[in-house]
Amino acid sequence: MTFYVNAWLDRREPYVQIKNKQTEAIVAHFSSQELSLAIERGDICLKDFCDASQEAQMELIKVLLLIRCCEDMCNAIQVACERASVRADEMWEAPVEASETTEKLLFFPAVNDAKYPDTQVLV
Repeated sequence: MTFYVNAWLDRREPYVQIKNKQTEAIVAHFSSQELSLAIERGDICLKDFCDASQEAQMELIKVLLLIRCCEDMCNAIQVACERASVRADEMWEAPVEASETTEKLLFFPAVNDAKYPDTQVLV
């Protein structure tokens, strides 16, 4: 699979796209805000877009794809954490009913067995 960079940096709202060379499908898109953030963090530099050598373009594509993957993963983790937080809040607000499952999960019976002589039960 071969990619190329479609960069419009001299526009009012610049953007960068990574496209599949064969299908012209957009693999990654960076808005002006995302570009500004990546430049501020030092992930990319504007001069990276000026080097037309194949090695430099491959490195730029690799970096841009890594940035996109990291951003997507961060967003997914943030959404999962928010959902978990809401779910935890719901669990704390819900009335607790004793059930077989709850008791099995929360209470461990003390085992005094000759097979486990080093076991100590703390009270």
